[in-house]
Amino acid sequence: VGCAAGETTALFLTDDGEVWSWLGAGMEADYGRPIARAILGLPRVQRLACGWHHTLALTDDRRVYAFGSGTFGQLGLGSSGHCPVPTRVPLPELCDGHVADVAAGFSSSYLLTAQGAVYAWGANDSCQLGFPPSIEGVMTARLVDALSQLQVAQLSAGMGH
Repeated sequence: VGCAAGETTALFLTDDGEVWSWLGAGMEADYGRPIARAILGLPRVQRLACGWHHTLALTDDRRVYAFGSGTFGQLGLGSSGHCPVPTRVPLPELCDGHVADVAAGFSSSYLLTAQGAVYAWGANDSCQLGFPPSIEGVMTARLVDALSQLQVAQLSAGMGH
């Protein structure tokens, strides 16, 4: 029922809320065709978003999981580095369990709450998170104050924004 793609990732979402991916590059030569595999460790997922080398999964219970490269803090786990398994993103109490949408940019991540608030984390070198230039980036979800007077309805992210 859904799919998302990053620079080296293609993920597929089934109507049962399972996430599937292709095996690594070169594996198709061993089998004569691409081979899909399930991504384990996720509750039922309803939406996926992929950045350059990271993935966000929004679950049925309105929580966010992240995995992949976190070099710029884009996983929202409080540190930089790689996280190969889906890990629940710690969120502020006001949005935990109330997430309506997720988006992923090159090295940034975003969530939208059911109340229309936007939170962002990751790199902010081009102010893509909506924070002032004095903030180079953040490692955990942070409210985007510049949008706090708006009722945001949808998110989208791209290469540098």
